[in-house]
Amino acid sequence: MADSAKLTRWGRVETAGMRKDAEFVAVSRVLGSSVDTTFNAIDLGTRVLYTAGRYALSAEGSFRSFTGTARLPTSIGSPRLWI
Repeated sequence: MADSAKLTRWGRVETAGMRKDAEFVAVSRVLGSSVDTTFNAIDLGTRVLYTAGRYALSAEGSFRSFTGTARLPTSIGSPRLWI
């Protein structure tokens, strides 16, 4: 069975972070297909996390852009509050 295996989807993720008074994280991701390039995509996102004692406030957002002919709705992250 392993002889018939074929890699059809691939991806690359890069993450960078910085911490000062708040924590900032940036993410970029590339998704591709060796079979159908219609849905090849690039994702960009960020997250901010602020903590004060036992409370934390987190907000994140992301954007997806298709490099092929696909036209799916892009997603924007929603703010979150964790207590």
